[in-house]
Amino acid sequence: MRFGKIRIEDGFFIYTRHMMANSIPVQDIVWGYCKTEHEENRPERFLLSYALVIITRRRKKYEFEMPEKEAEACIQLLRALNREFVWGRPEGGRIPLANTPNIRDCGALSTIDDRQVLPHRLLFGGDLYHLSQTDQRILIEDYHLKKVIDFRSGTEILHRPDTEMPGVEYYHIPILDEEEEEVLHPGNWQIMTDRGEELSEAQMEELYENLAVDRYSVRQFALFLDVLRKNDKGAVLWHGGIGKDRTGVATALLLTILGVPRNTIRKTYLKSNGCLADEERFMRRMLEGKGEDLTLHEQRLKNFYTVDESYLNRYFYRLNQHYGSMQKFLSEELLLTPKEIDQLKERYLV
Repeated sequence: MRFGKIRIEDGFFIYTRHMMANSIPVQDIVWGYCKTEHEENRPERFLLSYALVIITRRRKKYEFEMPEKEAEACIQLLRALNREFVWGRPEGGRIPLANTPNIRDCGALSTIDDRQVLPHRLLFGGDLYHLSQTDQRILIEDYHLKKVIDFRSGTEILHRPDTEMPGVEYYHIPILDEEEEEVLHPGNWQIMTDRGEELSEAQMEELYENLAVDRYSVRQFALFLDVLRKNDKGAVLWHGGIGKDRTGVATALLLTILGVPRNTIRKTYLKSNGCLADEERFMRRMLEGKGEDLTLHEQRLKNFYTVDESYLNRYFYRLNQHYGSMQKFLSEELLLTPKEIDQLKERYLV
């Protein structure tokens, strides 16, 4: 089939450059998306070009101008011919699962050196309790999920165990030791309510500082990164309880190592607020239905369902203050060598 100046036939993506025909095996194309460019400072109707962008297993990027409908049709054919082909630009956006609201994809986030995170490889968020059959199918078939890393304590897991999925390896890497977990992070709403916890602002700040300097937590983050470094196929998903604090810090740390700018990391971290907004509204309605005075729960609701940029800033500030620099932290505390950092980049960036 022909799409603009390219065609797909006999399992090859064929295009012409400098008067010569070139071909790429369709099975070697791992990612594609549509790109639009507009005239600077003009409304969207001043469209300059529409293009199909594809990336191969060898991390080569190709761009082909073509009409929008042809680009979308080409993507549909590539998806039909190559089961591992992924499309779109998630950029830390939510994966539309029915039973868990805050599972997201790091794919397409850009690095300082103009590389991008491969989609469908690095997933993160909240627990996987009572996943529907459709949710499981999406994760296994569409995202090729191979590993799940659970940051929660044993108590949290007893309350809300992950759904076990066939062909998926599970790693329990609790980020806080059990004693600190009891004091600093109740983990889920029921545990918090049972203890009468309010999770004050001071506790939240202490939690993020401890994630930076506590020896146990640092060692657990190193184990998390080691699983990622050794993963050679499919997606890895890491999660905490609701997917914003321990998970947020782990994601921020990984993206820093991959070279994603700090401002992009902050924006990705703050997307939890939008993902969890409906959950917070549901909890408010449930508390009202029980005749509860919501004013007594405001602090608990805020700190359980939202994140604040100041918390992440606190983590990075404490980390730099304690270790001297991010580079020292990576090499001396996480024991990451330059070669291992390059391995992570080679595995997850294009």
